[in-house]
Amino acid sequence: DRVPQDRVADRRYAQRRLGWTG
Repeated sequence: DRVPQDRVADRRYAQRRLGWTG
């Protein structure tokens, strides 16, 4: 469905929302 890059971006975005920094 979504390209790997999109998946990575979504994952990083979710982490940022949670307040994680890496």
